[in-house]
Amino acid sequence: GVPEKEEARMRIGSKRGLRVVVTEDDPDVNELIQEQLRRLGHTVVGVAYSGPEAERLAREVRPDALLMDLIMIDPDTGREDRHAGEKATVHIMTTAPCAVVWLTSFESDETTRRAGEAGAGGYLFKPAEERDLDRSLIIAEARFADLEKLRLGNIELLAEIARRVAAEDLLRASEA
Repeated sequence: GVPEKEEARMRIGSKRGLRVVVTEDDPDVNELIQEQLRRLGHTVVGVAYSGPEAERLAREVRPDALLMDLIMIDPDTGREDRHAGEKATVHIMTTAPCAVVWLTSFESDETTRRAGEAGAGGYLFKPAEERDLDRSLIIAEARFADLEKLRLGNIELLAEIARRVAAEDLLRASEA
């Protein structure tokens, strides 16, 4: 028969393992997440310990998904930055968009709202159970793919509108 984890992945709907960047400033938690991802059949294509490292990796390796710790040490100041992951997510969405799942130890309605505004497609509490990690990644990647299709469709629609407006302008000019 099909191994239990593969069967679970098929039920969830994943057709392939994802290429994932892990961003977590606690080395032990970072390693645990990497191990979980490998067991789930995903490929870790980059490891970051700060927001700026995650941004660089997102541009360089173009992952399917990125796991993003929210509270990390700022490499420039050496101080804890409660918005490091949020800032990095916003930059990634403008420079190298991909599915992002936030990782946090704290729950709040405000953080959930900010996740949506920043473009995160998922939100997990650490330590995450493997099935929750897998489910969040798959859903975030699917959501991101749908939004990307919508964005590209809007670009095509705007181009078609511009062509029609130009054709109407030419017709009016020739009739005048």
